[in-house]
Amino acid sequence: MVMTKKQIKEYKDEWYAKNREERKDNCKEYYKKNKDKIKEDNKQWRKENPEKNKYLHSKNQKDYEKKYPEKIKAHKLAIYRIKIPEGCLCEICKEEKAKHRHHPDYSKPLDVVLVCIKCHNKLHNEGEI
Repeated sequence: MVMTKKQIKEYKDEWYAKNREERKDNCKEYYKKNKDKIKEDNKQWRKENPEKNKYLHSKNQKDYEKKYPEKIKAHKLAIYRIKIPEGCLCEICKEEKAKHRHHPDYSKPLDVVLVCIKCHNKLHNEGEI
């Protein structure tokens, strides 16, 4: 049986929808195994394609701002109104200097936790610590 382009696209779309979770898991697994190579490839691509990279970065930023206006507003307010005191330690690990402001709730833009980079990444990548 010969399929038309439209039929092929419909089949692919249906297959991708049915196998979304499996594909997602496979992608995560691949990334974990090839993290350094992927980062190096991306770095090389950005170096070779500065104009495309600049365009994509600005487009992604605009898309993000449209999708999450509450987050953007909270980030801006926190940056301008909440200064991180010199020598302030991370409120979670109490070991590293705090360099980031973390919003547990974006509807309260001035309610932030002052954290180090490591703890901030853990909060976003693994959920609340």
